[in-house]
Formats: sequence, C-alpha cells, structure tokens
Amino acid sequence: MPKQLTVSPKQLEALILEDEVETAIIDGFKALGYWIDHSSAKSFKPGANGKGYGATKGIADLFVSHVAYPTAVWCHLEVKRPVGGRLSNAQGLRYRDRRMYRVQSWEEALWAVAQFESEVCFWEGPATKEWRRIGSPVPAEGRCLPRG
Repeated sequence: MPKQLTVSPKQLEALILEDEVETAIIDGFKALGYWIDHSSAKSFKPGANGKGYGATKGIADLFVSHVAYPTAVWCHLEVKRPVGGRLSNAQGLRYRDRRMYRVQSWEEALWAVAQFESEVCFWEGPATKEWRRIGSPVPAEGRCLPRG
C-alpha cells in the first residue's frame, strides 16, 4: 500500500501566493459595493531580477473606498501572503505611522476596513456588517496594525 502524504494547515498556508489573497480581497469588496484601486503586481511586469513589482516603494497594494466615505478618503491595505510576507522598510514606516493596514486574508481585510470606517469615517458600512456576519475573530494585536 502506498504511503499517504499528509500536509499540515501551516504547510498549505505557505503555498498561498500574495496574488491569490489580493484577488479574493478585491472580489470580496467589489461584491459589497466598494471601489478598489491597486498599485500592485497585477499592473506591472517584474524587473529582470524578479523584483520591482508595485508602483512606488512603500505605497500600499490596495486602496478601498465607498460612496458613503468623505470625498477623497481611501483605506490603504498592504496585502501579504499568509506565510513569509514581510513589509519593506518604506512600507514599515507607513505601517508604524498607522497610514496603512497589513492584511493576509479576506477576513483581516474586512476587519481592517471595518476598523477604518469606525475610526475615520464614523460609519458602519458593508465591511463591518459582513465581518460581524461571518464571525471572524479580531486579529491579534500587532497583526494588521502596530501594537499600541
């Protein structure tokens, strides 16, 4: 009998690419009626060394807005893969200054936008309602926003 291969949930998470997470987030927010703009690898070709994705160093991957937001207000989301995704130095500065959220899943993106709507827009929008509906837990401190 052949030996059965088993893969742990952590090993499966390591196979998920940033692009797949980003696609799920874009599709989810569009389905909830949000506007999405992006500066990520989907719109750019990599450099010869495989790097050089994105528009400008430190700029978030996704910008999320809604018709109910004040004019010119966008929530900035930096998408990382579930395992191994790290912020660049420039991204780290914006993250530490609370100018963007780091997310690694659709559920974290929902929480981040719900948090943004509460703190910046003083509004409970579709993201807040969907996050509550699915019953996703609050991300651990320091996961989507810096500690403190």
